[in-house]
Amino acid sequence: MVPCSQIVQLARNTDCDVSICKSEQSVDAKNIFDLLTLSAERGTQLIIEASGEGAADIMERLVQLFDSNFEPNDEPPSN
Repeated sequence: MVPCSQIVQLARNTDCDVSICKSEQSVDAKNIFDLLTLSAERGTQLIIEASGEGAADIMERLVQLFDSNFEPNDEPPSN
């Protein structure tokens, strides 16, 4: 559940639409209950989609989150 909450926390900080897909199911990444319905266990292939203003930024941040294996980033955010 912690990874889902981290995804939601990032996704809610953007104005763009963010979705995560598993197989044929696509859910709103800003809604934790939607994410939980994916039942995505470790190793599950997911597709992340973002559209609108800030899409590139949120994609980069979500990729970093997945690449870090959902470990907290101790670096201060850059301005």
